[in-house]
Amino acid sequence: MNMQSINLRQAIFDFLTSLENIRWAVVEAQPANEEHALAEQFESSVLDIAAHMYQLQSMVDKQNILQTNQLVDCLSLLVQINGRFYETCHSYVAVESLHILAKENPEQWGSWVEGVLDALSPCPDELHKIFETLVTCWRFMIQSNIQVNRHFPEQISNGNPLFYSEVNND
Repeated sequence: MNMQSINLRQAIFDFLTSLENIRWAVVEAQPANEEHALAEQFESSVLDIAAHMYQLQSMVDKQNILQTNQLVDCLSLLVQINGRFYETCHSYVAVESLHILAKENPEQWGSWVEGVLDALSPCPDELHKIFETLVTCWRFMIQSNIQVNRHFPEQISNGNPLFYSEVNND
């Protein structure tokens, strides 16, 4: 296991932990005997995002992510997760809806909204960290391939512009 894989696993774990904190804030810290459509929306969104994150975690655990296809698959799934997060949990509408709920019912929902917002706060940085780590994996893979191709130029086809220029003696 390489350092990039370890960092990616940790970044995924950190984001999953934050998703569980959001779920707890939404479900467990909800005012007693109170229900609100916004709470149900957040719970549904967080569970959906978490399911996709577990899928990403499984992909990283089962595969050598320093292969092009695996990195593309991981990145594609992460883009979907990122979009879902920013469309549902961290969109302007979602955050504004939380603030409105807190203003309309401060005694019932004020501390709940504060807890949800607090739980949401680390998520953008954690998602960014996962993207950064995947980029690092890409760099490592490309640099590794360049090193291999420098040592074995006869394996490079003329149709591969990424590595051909590194060893072209023409």
